[in-house]
Amino acid sequence: MYCKGEGVARDVKEAMRWYRKAADQGHADSQFKLGIVLGASDEVVQDHKESVQWHRKAATQGHVSAQIFLGRLFLKGIAVPQDPREAIRWYRKAADQGHAEAQFNLGGSHEPGHDPVAWQSLTDSQRREMAMAIDMFNNAAEQGHTRAEYSLGYAYHYGVGVAPNIEKEIYWYRRAANQGHKDAQFNLGNMNMQGDRVARDLPEAIQWYRKAADQGHAEAQYQIGSMYRKGEGVARDDKEAVRWYRKAVDQGHVEAHLYLGHMYDTGRGVVQDYKKAVHWFFKAADQGNYGAQFKLGHMYEGGFGVARDLHKAIRWYCKAADQGNARAQCNLANIYYQTHDTKNTIQWFRKAANQGLADAQFSLGIVLGGVQFGGVGGSVGQQCGKGVGQDHKEAVKWFHKAADQGHINAQFYIGNMYLHGKHGTAKDNKEAMRWYRKVVDQVDICPHYGLGVTETSTCGTTIDPQDPRKAAELNFGFMYREGRGVSQDYKEAARWFRKAADKGLADAQFSLGIMYSEGQGFARDPNEAVRWYREAAGQDLAEAQYALGRMYYNSTGVAQDYNEAVSRFPKKSWWNLGEMDL
Repeated sequence: MYCKGEGVARDVKEAMRWYRKAADQGHADSQFKLGIVLGASDEVVQDHKESVQWHRKAATQGHVSAQIFLGRLFLKGIAVPQDPREAIRWYRKAADQGHAEAQFNLGGSHEPGHDPVAWQSLTDSQRREMAMAIDMFNNAAEQGHTRAEYSLGYAYHYGVGVAPNIEKEIYWYRRAANQGHKDAQFNLGNMNMQGDRVARDLPEAIQWYRKAADQGHAEAQYQIGSMYRKGEGVARDDKEAVRWYRKAVDQGHVEAHLYLGHMYDTGRGVVQDYKKAVHWFFKAADQGNYGAQFKLGHMYEGGFGVARDLHKAIRWYCKAADQGNARAQCNLANIYYQTHDTKNTIQWFRKAANQGLADAQFSLGIVLGGVQFGGVGGSVGQQCGKGVGQDHKEAVKWFHKAADQGHINAQFYIGNMYLHGKHGTAKDNKEAMRWYRKVVDQVDICPHYGLGVTETSTCGTTIDPQDPRKAAELNFGFMYREGRGVSQDYKEAARWFRKAADKGLADAQFSLGIMYSEGQGFARDPNEAVRWYREAAGQDLAEAQYALGRMYYNSTGVAQDYNEAVSRFPKKSWWNLGEMDL
């Protein structure tokens, strides 16, 4: 009563006087409480040695709380020499009396903690100890001990001390989660998010993540931010994503720093601000996050939010690349290509290619094959592979590896290999058609990070490497018109030309003009021929300019106009204007 101030004024010294009277007569609870006052109260002179003596007296009489308290002192080495065996001895005495906390602590003395790596690398001896721990966890969990319930879920996940059992894992995690254990709530969220041995259930995932996040679980806060950013399980909401990323950032979550930077970089949920993006990338990069290191390389390479500095770009790319980041390795190779360092170009493309990055596989094929290409941000039409022995066989191997992953440029290039018989590949029009079909069937074109091939159409015009679909459509048109690999079919040729022409490809527009002019696949229509020649000529396609000049010269589809005709003809063809009667 004196200790708590119940019915009398609170007086710890008076309470201690009465506790001592009872303790001297062997009263176990008074011995325990006297030990607490002597060891922890600021209102009396503390005496840890005497405190331990009274705890031991109470514990020896079977006082459960005193036994647990002694277990903690010996486990942590507080007021006594650290002695895990002595701690276990006292925990066992309390556990034998059915005390849940003691049972959990006794089980925990055999458990490697909750580090997944530690659980997956236990020795046989440690696994036997875990089997003993499981008994203690079960005893405590059956009494509703939350941490014991969580530990059982963890054990059933990794199959340590028990056989793996997804039903029991979920059962114990759910019991702990329903009592507010935030790690159990997070693990249930993860299982439903990833479809880990359960049906993927995003609404269920975010429900559990939110419970954990509301208790300050940083990883759960980060996961909720990512779900809002991607629109997974919830309507996409960039502002809400930023809000949750900030919560995780406030707790030092490294990935959240990276993605908060990403939101500023892209202007999602916030006003675009490259300087703020760089700020958050630095926060994550300085903690070793290779994604942020890659982004800093990108920012320095492009001069976004910082002064453009290739040396710093290379430094940050190298930090990420040395941690195995394939994108950084690929971008490093691009920079080295632009500085004509072929050795490093090949080295870094090969590292990224061996990790399965399709852009790098394709680019490595370009380098080894000596193909005309342009680096990202570099000039087009440079010859790669100078100073390096070209290896067409290996180049073809890497083209196929990239193409098998759906890399659209690789698929288009393989089609051209078969069409023209490049790199030791026998000409095969049907195989060329098969690869072009893969190109035109692709719906979405992903950003291209490797080297861009400067391929040409069958007319010899340079093709946009960022979207080769229109080039494949053009080639389909030529192959149907000429009957290469397929039966000749002017209507089908015209259909493919029209697809590419509608995408603005000058070659296709010019080819449509020819087909209207000659009545191939359509009724002959000079007016329509002029329209398509004019479209292509507007893109400075010389062949279209010449054809349009002939139409003006011969009054075909347009009123005759010699001045307009002459303006369309290259000077070298003026000498034969008098012979133009087509």
